Amino acid sequence: MLAACNGVYYVDDEDLIRHLRILRYVVQKWEWQLHMYCLMTTHWHLVLSTPKANIGDGMHVLNGLYATTFNKRHGRKGHLKASRYGSELIKTEAQAFRVASYVPLNPVRAGMCPRPEFWPWSSYAATLGLRRRPSFLDDAWLMRLFDDDVAAARVAYWAYVERVRLEAA
Repeated sequence: MLAACNGVYYVDDEDLIRHLRILRYVVQKWEWQLHMYCLMTTHWHLVLSTPKANIGDGMHVLNGLYATTFNKRHGRKGHLKASRYGSELIKTEAQAFRVASYVPLNPVRAGMCPRPEFWPWSSYAATLGLRRRPSFLDDAWLMRLFDDDVAAARVAYWAYVERVRLEAA
């Protein structure tokens, strides 16, 4: 299990939509299990498993295709202000819980929305059942952190993230 982050550049919602489409393609093509995501205005976070140990190839395509479409759309050439992705292996349950709150709370901590379920560029609301779940999202690992029953897991996950949000306020 990996948590990955990369600096990218989004001008508007269309850029974010395009990036999600490319992410869906990469997740399916490289057979990743995408457990969580959050796209911010200057970077993104993914929590995923790569059963085939192919994260480098997939990230290369994800970043390359996004840069190509961004440049074409905005009349640019060359590299975006994107750094190579960074990743952290999630080895312990404590790390998993930290990531489970860190990713959805990113836009709240950045002052972009008051609550994580309001951020439209995150998987959090879909995981809670508040929004349609994208076909490329596999949140079973995340839900099992909280309960084996999906309904109970959603309530427990929401309560956990809410507790962390309020403690940080």
